[in-house]
Amino acid sequence: MSVQAALKRRRLLPQPSVDEAAARRAAIATSGRQVPAWWFPDGSLLPRLAAAHCEAFKKLAPDRELAPQGTRTWGSLCSGSDGVHYVWQAMQAAYADRGINVCFKQRFACELNAQKRQWIAGVVNRDVAPAERVCVFTAVESLAAQDRAYLIG
Repeated sequence: MSVQAALKRRRLLPQPSVDEAAARRAAIATSGRQVPAWWFPDGSLLPRLAAAHCEAFKKLAPDRELAPQGTRTWGSLCSGSDGVHYVWQAMQAAYADRGINVCFKQRFACELNAQKRQWIAGVVNRDVAPAERVCVFTAVESLAAQDRAYLIG
């Protein structure tokens, strides 16, 4: 089955996953919080924010699973510096701290700027086995020319 055929058959309908009013109240309550400056240089910013995310989610949806077990793949378009790579690492660690075995694997990144592509490749492929390396593409449009099974898988 082609990707286009699969996408045509899939139909998503909006379904609230949490109480909208409660989510709005939580957003307002946290919007005024300040992050201590020392969280940046000591490297604790993302782990602390990931932990806070987990706690907030459990308050908004106490009867729901915090995260699914298993491996989830992702990719970034117009990647910039690809800082989201570190966010997923922090989320994976926060889930592991709560006994949830989930793994986020980046499969691709796209960036037009050659210097940024070089930076991204260094960030996402550091300490990664050759078979697990992330593909860094020039542009979103170049994805169409690639093996879709590899990219989606």
